[in-house]
Amino acid sequence: MHHVAIVYAPRGVLFLSATHSRAARERQLAGYVREQAIRQLSPSTRDEVLELMHRGAIPTAVRRYFEAVVREWDDEWLHLESLEDASPTLLTERIKTRTPHPRFEGAGVARG
Repeated sequence: MHHVAIVYAPRGVLFLSATHSRAARERQLAGYVREQAIRQLSPSTRDEVLELMHRGAIPTAVRRYFEAVVREWDDEWLHLESLEDASPTLLTERIKTRTPHPRFEGAGVARG
């Protein structure tokens, strides 16, 4: 089983992770969120996201980041999915066919 996380923006895919465990996917996604929170969020929101991460509340921190980044910076949305096969060909196809559009799914976290 492969656990996939894809972060989309209007300009394309910003982050892609395909791991063998949910925990590994969460760690990789947390790294992306940490880096982007520092660069993109207001100081108070950034500090809130980083404090949640420091306390180990990674899912809450990820959710808070995606809620805030849409308001403060740019549209980004997250797609999470578990797949039996995560070959490069399948991932490429997933990116093409599953790219959510904010007008239809809304910004934030989307689960497949």
